[in-house]
Amino acid sequence: DGRLDGEPPPKPRRVAADKDSFVILPGFGNDAIDYVEPLGQDAAVGLAACLNRRGFGVTITPVQRGDWLKVFLGFLFDEDSRNGNGKAEVAYGWYLDESKRLVEESVQSGGKPVVLLGHSAGGWLARALLQREGLDWTSRHVKGVVTLGSPHFPPPEGFMDMTCGCVRNLNNAQPGAFFSDDIFYISIAGDAVVGEQIEGNVPILELIQSPSPESTAYNSYSAVCGKGNVTGDGVVPLAWAHLPGAKQLTIEGCLHSINIAGTTKPTDSSYLCEKYVDTWLDVVLDALAEA
Repeated sequence: DGRLDGEPPPKPRRVAADKDSFVILPGFGNDAIDYVEPLGQDAAVGLAACLNRRGFGVTITPVQRGDWLKVFLGFLFDEDSRNGNGKAEVAYGWYLDESKRLVEESVQSGGKPVVLLGHSAGGWLARALLQREGLDWTSRHVKGVVTLGSPHFPPPEGFMDMTCGCVRNLNNAQPGAFFSDDIFYISIAGDAVVGEQIEGNVPILELIQSPSPESTAYNSYSAVCGKGNVTGDGVVPLAWAHLPGAKQLTIEGCLHSINIAGTTKPTDSSYLCEKYVDTWLDVVLDALAEA
């Protein structure tokens, strides 16, 4: 859409009439700044500005990249987590606390419930927040949950679970769109990259330099769902990104994050970019109108 080349933002397709607000829950490894000034680009390019231009208030859980080390420490010192039976409120409790505080502040200042916008792991963590706080808190503070490329399922048995059981236990306790009688759920997934195995590639090195988006996708999909030669957004496989019971939207060509996976190169073709915001925001605006 030309934003990476300095083009001005296009006119929004639709603008929110009721001044609703999003609370953005960042993905694992992301920093709050990624949703404001992605990879050092001008703030006008960021997701927050995109949503502001469409009439939404935006706040972001104040996560810094180094904070994610707390998760590993949480797993290390929790016996259940070490045994693959972890719960989000243990290793991710700090994240849930910050998100809860921000939601409550946003509701108090705005006078009405907010929409939780979870990117990547932030999507299932939004669900974990609702599980921890319960229906009464949820109905008073949240209008809906929107997830962008979020892995809503654990890997199959026999594959390493990077959440140490947190997603599995969340799904066992509150499967799918659990509070759908009271709030709306929307899951957004990208269909952009089919994974392809490249002989001799080393998955850990792809975090630094990837031989191809397809190779990075193969390794990421394998870790998430146990199969690498499937399609998805380049990081999360399509089938794992859709929450049962939610309104589901698949966007062709949509990538996972602010950078091309396996590189530090920015992209204007992700959920977080102007190119696709209007596409998924249409579904959100319709849900808000019906809420």
